[in-house]
Amino acid sequence: MMKCFPIGMLFLSACTLLDADVTVRQSFEYKMNLPIPGAQVPQFPFHEMSMRIKGDRAYCQTGWMTSITDASTGQVTMLDPKTSRYATATMAEYMAALQNSVSGNAMPEQAKALLSQIKADVESHDTGRRERIQGVDAAEREIVLTLTIPVPIPGQENGLRVLVKMQVWQPGAEAAARIPWVREMTSYYNRAMDVNNPLNMMRQMFTAIPGFGGVMDKMVKEMAKGGGVALRMHVAVVMPDLANLMAQARAKDAAVPDVPASDAPMVEMNSEIREVNTDPVPDGVLQIPASYQKVPMQDLVKGLMPAAPKQ
Repeated sequence: MMKCFPIGMLFLSACTLLDADVTVRQSFEYKMNLPIPGAQVPQFPFHEMSMRIKGDRAYCQTGWMTSITDASTGQVTMLDPKTSRYATATMAEYMAALQNSVSGNAMPEQAKALLSQIKADVESHDTGRRERIQGVDAAEREIVLTLTIPVPIPGQENGLRVLVKMQVWQPGAEAAARIPWVREMTSYYNRAMDVNNPLNMMRQMFTAIPGFGGVMDKMVKEMAKGGGVALRMHVAVVMPDLANLMAQARAKDAAVPDVPASDAPMVEMNSEIREVNTDPVPDGVLQIPASYQKVPMQDLVKGLMPAAPKQ
């Protein structure tokens, strides 16, 4: 259940970046390279997202999660087609419902103590690389979050390092001014900053984790430097010390899994805008079906999150 909160945050984050009458199809790919003995490798719960925008409102749909957000009222409506139910709340109330939905997975005190000792740092830079995505010249920006976990590792004083590397391709100011659908995406993102700002959602999600509040503030600032519209994103989690740690354990006849080389990613995620359509979006798309029953947001979230299919 714990994974549902980040998924819910990611879903709403990806649904807040458009404006006017625009339909965007965005792909998601997820790969785990770290074997988990005796456990099924978790899969990303969706591989595609469709977003349809008309004015201040945005309709977003995956195979199992649907929302309508309104930048003018500051509200989000979640819909559950399987049960014909819906719930409307502010973004803060939606985020609180996500947090409450995982409250049953209380973090052990020992884990909290370990997390509070983690040292973290964030840096970002323009890589200088450029690519053309959906007819738009995009610049690549890399953001690296470094976490140092204080666990004993023979021959190493600082502990176990975890690197979260993000490469984000974003349109430049010239594209935002010249290309209508890029301009519309940027415009809606700016108007929705106080409603659905994905960076603030990330900050709120991680603030509850001991030791992560300060680093998330810094990470949000680094991510905001390149603007809010991402045409493509690659995220990789690298643990450069884990391979050596496993080798040391294996030398002592310990039964440990094979892990990727020190510079290879343990987990990868790719996302990219694959299709853009500027045809008018029918008004009915952004309306709640008359047959749907209104319920509290907390009830709807509890019903939606466990419904994520195993793929």
